[in-house]
Amino acid sequence: MGGGSIYILPYLSSYLYIPMKDAMHLDNMQIGLMGSAMGIASMIFYWPGGWVADRFSPRKLITLSLIANGLLGLWLATIPPFKVLAGRTNAAPREPETLSATDSSAKSAERNVYIARRRGSTVEN
Repeated sequence: MGGGSIYILPYLSSYLYIPMKDAMHLDNMQIGLMGSAMGIASMIFYWPGGWVADRFSPRKLITLSLIANGLLGLWLATIPPFKVLAGRTNAAPREPETLSATDSSAKSAERNVYIARRRGSTVEN
């Protein structure tokens, strides 16, 4: 049961494609890039992973894998922006989704234009 749950997290984009796309504000290319990166990393670490599996007990490896998978799942639940998912450390903070009641209408309009442009939408003035 525990070992099977290790394999689910990398494939969440297959199961939850549209909800992840909407929640993380990703486009199809970004999700495709993440899937490609996962495939390349899997190919690179396949052989070293076999070597490690031959040298250590399955109980220790599964325990370590479940802990790492749980921590990465919790991190993914924070809905990090694509720049962080892509490993860029200079990621700009994400824009807020909702506006506070104290924002002026000019500030709100500016923010809405900014958000629309970041998402690739056109803005009507």
